[in-house]
Amino acid sequence: MVSELDKSVGRVFKALQHNSMLDNTIFVISTDNGGEAAGLRGGVGSNFPLRGNKITLWEGGVRGVGFIWSKLFKQQPRIERNLIHITDWLPTFYHAAGGDVSDLTDIYGINQWKTLVHDKPTSREEILHNIDPIDGASALRFRNYKLVNGSNSNGEYNAWYGPSGRDDDYFLSRYKKLLRSSYSWKVLEEEGLLYNTDKFFTRLPDNCYSDSKRNNSNCDPNSAPCLFDILKDPCELENIANEQPKVVKYILNRLKFWKASAVPPINQPIDPNADPALHKFTWTNWADSYSFY
Repeated sequence: MVSELDKSVGRVFKALQHNSMLDNTIFVISTDNGGEAAGLRGGVGSNFPLRGNKITLWEGGVRGVGFIWSKLFKQQPRIERNLIHITDWLPTFYHAAGGDVSDLTDIYGINQWKTLVHDKPTSREEILHNIDPIDGASALRFRNYKLVNGSNSNGEYNAWYGPSGRDDDYFLSRYKKLLRSSYSWKVLEEEGLLYNTDKFFTRLPDNCYSDSKRNNSNCDPNSAPCLFDILKDPCELENIANEQPKVVKYILNRLKFWKASAVPPINQPIDPNADPALHKFTWTNWADSYSFY
């Protein structure tokens, strides 16, 4: 499925080049959440060595992989380290299209155009991951810190899931071969825009691969909030809440601030009348009448 997606994107890329539209195009491809690696619905993905599963607030559930590309960007290629949230796309692209961002009132997103085009530091300092009033789970990122309070699904998916799938030598050689045979690679080659992609093959910090740290995690978010330095500890192995009480207090206050403006969920009990499998539906004459019982 992913291979076919790559081909489709490549064809679009090629078509834009053929029609002289590539100079004024912005490509954004991003996931909406982490993989389903714990068999919640039969998934066999892997977020390893990141913690958690899809639907959770751990990095394995919320860290979205993706990329953004445009000839309009002055500083490229690079790995972007600034905080960027999905809600930032609206004001960013509104500005890129010539709009006045002040027209957009009461939004969480901020204009990231200068960050993307010129690699300027972002003004974003926090990302509210979620406040779930049903599961009682919440999480917020502030600068390099992230606080996790409570758990989704009663903490059933608080561990690390999935095989690593990363035999470095095989993976890199295989991936590079596929990369160089793609439609997009050929277009970039024709445009003279090929870059040294080797520097993008990076690893997470070595502590992420420590079995002992995973087996001796000192974090139970159902008992007390857990705090992590995500830059140093992206795999959420070492809870530093006791070492940084002021940071914990500040982030909990920010969660309280956002919770005050939250809209109550409208989830309703499942209505069996909406399930066609529970009813017999018979056409007597499709042109003018039918029976339903």
